[in-house]
Amino acid sequence: MAMDVTHAFLEGKTKSQTNPYQYSSPSWMGYEAGRAMRHIPEAHICKMSLGYSVRVKTRKGGVYVVKFSGDKWQNVTVEQKA
Repeated sequence: MAMDVTHAFLEGKTKSQTNPYQYSSPSWMGYEAGRAMRHIPEAHICKMSLGYSVRVKTRKGGVYVVKFSGDKWQNVTVEQKA
């Protein structure tokens, strides 16, 4: 079962402070995913996915995958799934 990181995701969407979670932890990734998806207001459920990524569901049924890459996971990409 995937770890729910919605709490950290919602914090990242609404706060502009430095990420308060331990680097590379699931909550850290959830927070960073929230920051990357501030432009999608209906996003509301966030769970860890395979590898260094999180899956985000929207209220309207949309699904996004936020992937982290690079030496320190500084590259964040948001992909909408069909």
